[in-house]
Amino acid sequence: MSCAVFDASVLVKLVVEEAGTADARSRFEASETPVAPDWCMLECAQALWKKADRGEYPPEVVRESLDILQRIDLRLMESTDLVEIAFDIAIAHRHPVYDCAYIALAQAENVPLVTADRRLREVAQATGIEVLWVDSAT
Repeated sequence: MSCAVFDASVLVKLVVEEAGTADARSRFEASETPVAPDWCMLECAQALWKKADRGEYPPEVVRESLDILQRIDLRLMESTDLVEIAFDIAIAHRHPVYDCAYIALAQAENVPLVTADRRLREVAQATGIEVLWVDSAT
């Protein structure tokens, strides 16, 4: 796989052990050019914060995980041009705009979306985007 858009549900799995981590790492390593919207680190930081807040991981572990995530070889793409497209997808599919930005980026780059988010997968497929699924059920 030469290029793919990675969402936060998969990026977080790269740095904390949970269901789907092995598959997420495999998909990431198989991508020559992994990309994501420029604000995705905020979403990843939020997900890591939730893990600490719920007591799943100690704060120092999620802080280290965030540091590692910020150093991975991920091309962050400017999201300003994605706003209107993401908004239109969100309206059409009644799904959050920030999630739809991943779909808009996949459309703009004409590449697959890698996700572990079931609802995002459904919306992406409904818009004609190829989805590479990371199964988190196990």
